[in-house]
Amino acid sequence: MIERISIRAAILAVACFAALPARAAEDAPAVAKIDPAQRQVIEEVVRDYIMKNPEIVIEALEAMRDRDRIAKEARAQEAIASFRSELFDNPDSPNLGNPDGSTVVVEFFDYRCGYCRRMVEPVMDILKSDGEIRLVLKEFPILGPESVFAARASLAARKQDLYLPFHLAMMTAEVGLGEETILALAESVGLDTDQLRADMADPAIDAELATNFKLADALAIEGTPGFVIGEDIVRGAIPMAKFRGYIEKARAGAS
Repeated sequence: MIERISIRAAILAVACFAALPARAAEDAPAVAKIDPAQRQVIEEVVRDYIMKNPEIVIEALEAMRDRDRIAKEARAQEAIASFRSELFDNPDSPNLGNPDGSTVVVEFFDYRCGYCRRMVEPVMDILKSDGEIRLVLKEFPILGPESVFAARASLAARKQDLYLPFHLAMMTAEVGLGEETILALAESVGLDTDQLRADMADPAIDAELATNFKLADALAIEGTPGFVIGEDIVRGAIPMAKFRGYIEKARAGAS
């Protein structure tokens, strides 16, 4: 154990010294200076130890990943408070369910995401059966140009008051969502596709999508679906029992 600790200390010393800028190394206290011969001996000992005990590299990498993950999650939690208005009350974000619901759920999604599509029906069922949930939808098109086209089209559909039927039509479509299919679905729910195309150029849509990407980055949501339920950030599709559990937790925290 003593040998292991001392070797690790040597590894750290060499790493720290190597990381110093040249000028800083020259100005370091005498105790920190290592002549070339000593350095070579230490490096050989360290290399030999690592070769015989490669698990310490794995341990170090895992520790670094854990540290980064914890720090990232802490920043994400802080972002809920920092961006609360943009997250929960942005008037440019579509809302489903009860507009005055006491529990707010935010969903980041992509129309071409299979996991998002699987969750749409059970989530809609929860909205109907619960009655106290407001679902805020954040278009987060990360799966290519067709996803961006779908997101822009869905947001533009609000101008014709047909967002929800168009949203559900795209989410439940059994075919790939290329531009022609998206426009065909738009027409099938009663949208004027010429007006839709014109409305898709609205700068407000650019602003909404930019805001959504900024929020997703702050919340460390890198894929879809992603949810914010109360103070919890849920990444990925989850069973509905667990989804309801987050809702109950949010309500308990708000009471």
